[in-house]
Parts: sequence; C-alpha cells; structure tokens
Amino acid sequence: LKNVEYVFDSDFKHDSDYVKEIYRLSALVTQKRALRAASEVCRSKEPKVSELIYPIAQTLDCWKLGVDVAYSGLDQRHIYMLAKETLPKLGFKAPVIVMTPMLSGLVKGVKSSASIPESNILVYDEPDVIRDKIKKAWCPMEKEGNSILEYYRYIIFQKVSAVKIKSKTFEKYDDLEKEFLTKKLHPEDMKNDLAERLIKILEP
Repeated sequence: LKNVEYVFDSDFKHDSDYVKEIYRLSALVTQKRALRAASEVCRSKEPKVSELIYPIAQTLDCWKLGVDVAYSGLDQRHIYMLAKETLPKLGFKAPVIVMTPMLSGLVKGVKSSASIPESNILVYDEPDVIRDKIKKAWCPMEKEGNSILEYYRYIIFQKVSAVKIKSKTFEKYDDLEKEFLTKKLHPEDMKNDLAERLIKILEP
C-alpha cells in the first residue's frame, strides 16, 4: 500500500508525555468504569490492574496517534465510548468512531479470535487452508451464531449483486438465508461456494 505508515505501540508507549497522560486519565476513570470499558476484551472475571489500564491506554492511543477516525469491531465499543467521554476532559479531540459487526467464530462455541486460527479466515491463509476451515465450520440450521451465513451477509453480498449456488441464484442475502433456514439449501453447497469466493477475494 502507498502512503500508509505502520506505527507500533512500542514506538511511543514509553514516551514521558504518554505515560503522564496515563496517570491523568487514570485519575478520572473509576474502577467500575474501567471494568465496563474492558468487559469485552478482558478474559478474566477478576482482572488484574494491568487489564483495567488497557482501555485507558487504548483511549490515549487515539490522542498520541492523532486519530481522526477510529475503525474497529463492535467488541471495542466500550473502550471507544470511554475515549469519547474522557479525551475532551483532558483537552484532546475525541475521534469519530466507525464500527463493524463481529463475525461469529467458525468453531462451535468459540468467538472469532486471533489466538485461535481455526476460528476465522486470515487474510494470508492459503486457498487449501481456507477450504479446510470453511469445510469444518460450525453451520447450524439457524441464523444465530452461524458464521457461514454471516460471511455471506457481511462480506459476499457486499461485493456482488447475486450469488449462484448450484442451480439457484440469490439476488439478496435474505433470500439465501430463507432458503437455508427452510432446508432447501444444503450447508455443504454453501460452504463450497463460500470458500471459493473468499479465496478469490483474498487473492494477492
């Protein structure tokens, strides 16, 4: 990509001005508020102090990086609401927040997670890896938590005007969903189609 700069948090996390603002913001945020902000990213029921500092640090990343628009998944919403509430109190601009739905994990009962590679499709996955992950994906005959349907809804139908699976053509996601939920569309046929579409989208 041109005109893109990658910044690592290690480039600024130890800067004296950043550390000073950590203390300033920590003095404004209660334990209860920090816990709420970290609720979807913290894995422990009894979080350590460091885990409560996480949303404070992420809030200040917006200031340090000069962020105009923060783009993230919905799991980060509590942290960015903290940013909108508190950054102006420090005299800093709050960013515009743009959030996208989080896809359900491909593995039953597991959220899509970077620490569980088989739970999602990575942009650098090889074609055979994508096929294998989609083939093994949990695909219940229901809408809730069905990652295969979600991939069609949030990715595929955002890029094409119609989807043809076997002899059936769907011009809208809702039509595909209805066909699947009424058991007129086999999960295996959907998976085979989805895998090839994702491979094409992720071609280098």
